[in-house]
Amino acid sequence: MKGIRGYLRHLWPALLLASYPALFLYNQNASILSLPSLLIPVSASLGICVVTYSALVLLAGRSPIGASNATLGLLAAFFTYGPVRDVLRELDLVPVPDATLLPGMVLAGLYLAGFLGKLGALSADLLHTGARVMLGLLFAYNALGIVAVELQKVNSADGEAPERFAPPSRDVSRAYPDIYFIILDEFAGPDAARKYWGGRNVDEFEDFLTQHGFHLSSGSRSATLDTRVEVASRLNFTQYEVDLDPQFYFDEIANNRAVQEFGGLGYETVVFNGMGSQLFYPGMTPIRADTTLEYDPGQTSTSAGTFDPFANMVLNLTMLRPFLDVDALYGPSIARHIGEVRFAFDTLGDLRGIPSPKFVYAHIMLPHEPFVFSADGGINEPECHLDWSCYYGNYQYAMTLLEGLVDRIQEKADPGNRPIIVLQSDHGARNIPYMAAGEGVLPSYPEEYAYSILNALYLPGVDYTTLGDDLAPIDTFPLILNIYFGYQLPLH
Repeated sequence: MKGIRGYLRHLWPALLLASYPALFLYNQNASILSLPSLLIPVSASLGICVVTYSALVLLAGRSPIGASNATLGLLAAFFTYGPVRDVLRELDLVPVPDATLLPGMVLAGLYLAGFLGKLGALSADLLHTGARVMLGLLFAYNALGIVAVELQKVNSADGEAPERFAPPSRDVSRAYPDIYFIILDEFAGPDAARKYWGGRNVDEFEDFLTQHGFHLSSGSRSATLDTRVEVASRLNFTQYEVDLDPQFYFDEIANNRAVQEFGGLGYETVVFNGMGSQLFYPGMTPIRADTTLEYDPGQTSTSAGTFDPFANMVLNLTMLRPFLDVDALYGPSIARHIGEVRFAFDTLGDLRGIPSPKFVYAHIMLPHEPFVFSADGGINEPECHLDWSCYYGNYQYAMTLLEGLVDRIQEKADPGNRPIIVLQSDHGARNIPYMAAGEGVLPSYPEEYAYSILNALYLPGVDYTTLGDDLAPIDTFPLILNIYFGYQLPLH
């Protein structure tokens, strides 16, 4: 029993170091992540740590303290492989393939482990104690930071709902129209798409919308390229600054003015928030609404223990990087994303089970990466998912889905009380390379195109000649409230 206690007691510094990278990175991104994301990277790191330490004690005959110190050296090399690789490739002095760098880093780790594992008794004890104290403090600092953010999320989600705004006047005898506000993430403005890709499909899409009674504001631009800022600003009729605490934007989205205003007018509020799904911002505060539409892939699928961008971020630091089959690991997450996109379009097209008037806010992560769909709705091969050359196929499929959605909403609507429909993108196609690798981007893509957005409004009874060609998306709800409900909100 004493031997087991000693074995476990000396293991602690190595366990702390093994869990630290995941804990540190989670703390830096806690507002946009959810705790299940820690499961894979922490489990993998701790497993490697325990196996290494046990092998040194049981097979190599090291003392527990010597094995612990040696494990620290091996873990240091293990977790610095990715950063060293990135720095060397950025310097680009000589080619650094994994086949050369990995053996070199392994040898460096073995040398460091051998040196630390053979320290004299006093030096070994000082190193072990110092590592335990320093790593313990770092662990505690990051753990407390995570707890603080997670408690803030809970308070934001469970706190008392804000009072709904009182309308300037309310005629309860009047039948208000249903309102659909649909955000397509990263959907390029049709004008920018036509100029860059020269696709005839864009002309046909615009013709479809015009024939179905939409006003196309082809000159609309997003104020920023940050989804969180754009969505929070539009739902609250206020342009927010960039680079604020992410939790601020999530709280503003969760308790947004649009839902409050229409709820105060007697609307049933309905939300589908793809932005909060596993591949994007799983930690964001849930949006307060009467009804939340959620994709249910079945009991066999869960976000816990599923490879996601955070797990990829942590494991990319390590010597596992050359061996990661990311395409296979991402399979369940990609399948869920596909299901969520199709669920959104299928469900939003028929909400007759929800009483009218209803205000529907849907944020659909299409044509945002991963670029999983081809133009005809087929599923792309994994090499396409982060390659911007595959974006336009995703975009074409999004246009097809939008056309079908508009058809279904209008066909099922009360002909005497037609719905308001707004189709918007948060920003245009930003052409951002994955992990700043500089690969898989669109050549000669003008930066200003990233701000060009879709802004199509179906406003029954409105003379579109009174609307400009460059409507600011932040004015969407002030415009609707002023026209249909007698508000007098200022426009930007």
